[in-house]
Amino acid sequence: MRLKIILAAAMLAFVVSGCVTGAPETKSPAEQKAGVSPPTYTVTAPALIASKKELERFPNLALFDIPAGGFEYTSEEISGASKHVVRRITYPSPFESPVACNNTVYAEYYEPVGKGPFPAVIVLHHITNEFNATRSMCRELANNGIAALMPMMPYYGERRPADADDRVPYRIDVPTMRQAVMDIRRAHQLLESFPAIDRSRIGLVGLSLGAIIGPLAAGVDGKFNRCVFIMGGGHIADIIWCSPLTEDTRKELETGGVTLESLRAAFKPVESTEYATRIETSSVMMLNMKSDKWVPTEATEALWLALGKPENIHWYSGSHLSIIFRWPDVMDRTIAFIRQ
Repeated sequence: MRLKIILAAAMLAFVVSGCVTGAPETKSPAEQKAGVSPPTYTVTAPALIASKKELERFPNLALFDIPAGGFEYTSEEISGASKHVVRRITYPSPFESPVACNNTVYAEYYEPVGKGPFPAVIVLHHITNEFNATRSMCRELANNGIAALMPMMPYYGERRPADADDRVPYRIDVPTMRQAVMDIRRAHQLLESFPAIDRSRIGLVGLSLGAIIGPLAAGVDGKFNRCVFIMGGGHIADIIWCSPLTEDTRKELETGGVTLESLRAAFKPVESTEYATRIETSSVMMLNMKSDKWVPTEATEALWLALGKPENIHWYSGSHLSIIFRWPDVMDRTIAFIRQ
């Protein structure tokens, strides 16, 4: 099981880093000096609270509420290129988990060079605790005039406890998914505060795990201008139960007496298909693999149906990892769709 994940990460990192990425990220001189803190800024954010009318139709929507109030974030340039700059950003999670290091969100912001205003997207990473593929995507988006903010989701990157195994998913449960969505909603607020961003053109791109969490976040938020889901799907409980990547998790659940039916009931509050009607069908593009076993095609089709059968759906031949051979076309389609 773990070997599968390690091989997946290695293959994706090798092909992406060898074919479509630029130079690795570098730290700024200020970051290299011990004890020097990056500048701090404040965002005055409105409340993100479900209305009574919304709750009548979506009773679990209040799980993702964020009260009004300012929050501070840090921002520091860590690298630059001819067409974009990269900044390291941190901001507090609106959700307090039991793991202290998990309650600060670490993000990378790729901003195109120029005046703007630029369209922007939040880019959500895949399941392994490395980010080569999403960094590659962010660079290419920024080089094409689209700002990209990549937040590390809960228990990823610096949010993961030091003694945790980087090679396997750390935690997949309802509180973690709630936190991920609330972090993404705050990332949306953060992008809205940037003067170089066109606030009417903020979208979301998710890759694999990011395309499972992404539809949930987009449905809850209901305000993303464009959504691109790459190898994603709905029915999170079924994915956990059936995917080879979560085989160990399923075995642990079965040992504890959990059934697929009880898992579906437990995950219903964070099931993306429950909120999919809050997403404008025409704002969605889905890119998938025909022989995907890791995110089963049944899960992808369930999401597609819940979203109202968006016309912008494309199936590539091959398995989950075969996406690496389709990467240029994936990026071309993604950039063109976001620019519309």
